[in-house]
Order: sequence, then structure tokens, then C-alpha cells
Amino acid sequence: MSPRGRRSCLPLVLALALAAPAPVQSQGRAKPLPPLSVRGSVPIWNVQAPVLVARARGFFDEVGLKQVDFKVGGLDVETLRGLAAGGFDIQINATSGSALRAIAQGAPLKIVAGFAQGARYAIFVKQGLKAADLKGKIIAVAELEDFTSEMLKAALRQLGLDPGDVTMVPAGSPGDRMGAHFAGKVDASFNIYNLLPVYASRGYVPLINLVDVKELEPWSLVTVAVNRQALARSPDAVAAFLTAVIRARAWYHDPANAAELRAILKAASIEFRSDQAFKFEYDLDREMTPTDFALPRQTFENTARFLTKVGHLPRPVTFDEATDLSFLARAQKAASGK
Repeated sequence: MSPRGRRSCLPLVLALALAAPAPVQSQGRAKPLPPLSVRGSVPIWNVQAPVLVARARGFFDEVGLKQVDFKVGGLDVETLRGLAAGGFDIQINATSGSALRAIAQGAPLKIVAGFAQGARYAIFVKQGLKAADLKGKIIAVAELEDFTSEMLKAALRQLGLDPGDVTMVPAGSPGDRMGAHFAGKVDASFNIYNLLPVYASRGYVPLINLVDVKELEPWSLVTVAVNRQALARSPDAVAAFLTAVIRARAWYHDPANAAELRAILKAASIEFRSDQAFKFEYDLDREMTPTDFALPRQTFENTARFLTKVGHLPRPVTFDEATDLSFLARAQKAASGK
């Protein structure tokens, strides 16, 4: 499936309770490890699936993690602040731009894995509206100082517009941005492309998709970030967590397990509009999220260079400063059974 040809509608649900099927029994469990607290800033199924599946299929038990406290909800910047303050240990979907900015500002964080690649965002407008029509218009973004505002500026430049031609307003989560747009409070919304079917059902279309913005290729979209104190306190637990979620993603990326994945998500109150919607989202997830949570150096460095060039980062941040992929290497080896 072409990354430019298919997008998805991700149901935005605040599924904070992790009701899932009983773990599958397995042999040879590891010694118990300290508990971990994990957060996801955007309550969409892709963020929750690695943890939900790892729990339901017994992968956490297999690596010795008996307690993984997991919650979703909140915006990316505020969640990163909580991570930096030590309110929890791991953020499983920290956007690359926001995480890099936090590190540049001195936050005690390390990026330990990738989560998703590619800038899957779009400017959504009412059908018939052209790029030139955006001049003087109001566009909803998540926050004014997060990575989405910089990506929107890049998209506007690709369209031949000056970012100053529009007014950006903070509107919150993807669902809130979409709701503000549908209610006529804004003229356009900058949102995850995965919501395309919902927008289309109301007569809205994407004016541009960020995968078409050459300034952003290749792009590291989302990462896994860890509080440095947690790394020092429980290095084995962090590596074990990555091992479990790699196994989980490898399991649910197998089409043979798609139906069971859907059942696990449903048990956590995550449901889809239709069978077609589920297939659409499932195929997209398999396309854009690396099974082994890889974080390619070149892709990440390109992201850092772009963010430095546009002034989003107060200073340059190197790959080696921002990341510690030794835990990922351990996890990938363990997950593969080598």
C-alpha cells in the first residue's frame, strides 16, 4: 500500500482503564522487575496497542514486568513536562520535535526507541477551498509551541504561502481540533491524516499531506522517551519493557492475528466504525510503525536539522546527546530470541 495513497481514521477514545483478556500462560518467565509507569499523550489505538497486547498476550510477564501502570490522555508538551519532572518513567509516543526541544532546554530525558515514522498530518479544509484562500484564515493546531506548528509552517511554505498569512490558534487534541473545525470556529485544521474518513464524511478534504512536503523527508515523527532517573534506577526494566512491546507489535502486525488484536482493543473500549475502517487503520499502522521500534540515525538527524533551521530548537541537539539506543539493541536481541 502506498504511504501517499492510504490514510486512516483513528478513533479518539479516552480508554484509561486497561480491561483486557487474561494473559496467555507461557513458560520460562524472567525474574520480577521493578514496576514501571508509562504514559501516552494521544489516546489513539496505535499508541495503546503495544501495551494492551503485551499485557493481554503475557509478554510483560515473560520479561519479568509484573506491574506496568499505563494511562493515556493529555497533550504532548504537557506529558513531556510530566516525564521530565519524574511523574512517570516512560512516554511511549513522545513526538520527536517536542522531545528534542525538551532535551535542548535541559530536560533530563533520553530517547530510547522510535515509535512511528513519517509526518502523517494534513491541512483539512472545506471541499473547494484553495491554498490562496487560506490567506487571512484561522487554522487550528494542537499547541502554538509544539512540533505541529512547525510542520504546519512547512506545509504552508510548500503551498507557496507565508506562515504569517494565517492565524494559528491552539485547539488541543485531534478530536478537539476536528470538532472546532466542524463547528465553524476555525477555517481549517491541522490534524492527523488518519482522520481523513471522518473529515471526508462531512465534506472536508486534505489540502496537503505532510508526506508530500520535501522539507520534512525523511522525518522521525514519534519516539519513546524515558526519564533519565528511571534509566539509572531500573535499566533492566526499561529494556524489558521495550522487549515486550516489540514482541507485541510483531504479533499484531501479523495479519493472522488481526481479529484477536481487534478483540483485545474492544476489551479496552476501543472500537471501530466498521470492518473497513479497522482494515484501513490496521494496514496503515503496519506501514508506518516499525515492528522493532527502530530509530534510524539519518532520519532522526534530519529531523533535528530541520527543527534547528526553523528555530524550534534553542540550540542544536546531536543524535548521541538525545538518544541511548543500547536498551533498544538489548530488547531487539531478546525479542528475536537470539
